[in-house]
Amino acid sequence: YLACYNAVNMKQEDCNMSQKSLSYWLKFVIIIMALCALAVHTAASLMLTVSEAEEIDKLRMPWLIFLWASAIPILFAVIISWKTAANIGIGNAFCMQNAKHLKNIAICSAVDATWVLIGETVLLLLNMNHPGIFLFSMVIVAIGVAISVAAACLSYYIKKAADLREQTELTI
Repeated sequence: YLACYNAVNMKQEDCNMSQKSLSYWLKFVIIIMALCALAVHTAASLMLTVSEAEEIDKLRMPWLIFLWASAIPILFAVIISWKTAANIGIGNAFCMQNAKHLKNIAICSAVDATWVLIGETVLLLLNMNHPGIFLFSMVIVAIGVAISVAAACLSYYIKKAADLREQTELTI
């Protein structure tokens, strides 16, 4: 979409093509991110499932429940992101619906980061977690918080842009 702003003499058809192209790229990135999340969850689940260590037996179910529950907000964020990319593809990047979508993505990310923080802490206190895994998961929490803040900021600015667009359309 930035290409539309940067090219002063760009025709409307070219701008629409670039929006479609951007939408396809966003969808590609969304698919890659979703597959990465699925791969991480699946790999962790397989490691828990195939391990024959006695101490893993008591940890297996709590960890599997915790792990796959953390995937629920990610799934919602992927679906919402897809809808946002679709809106961009039809030339509706700066709309209230995308502002709402980004706000919901921010909420999903905050919920997931909070879930991971609480779950990892509880599992650590119950002696069902290793301190190294806990520290690594804090990186995941930090990334989740960063995504949440970025999505909330984008939501705010897209809402402002949508308001300006509506005012401009009413003026014309």
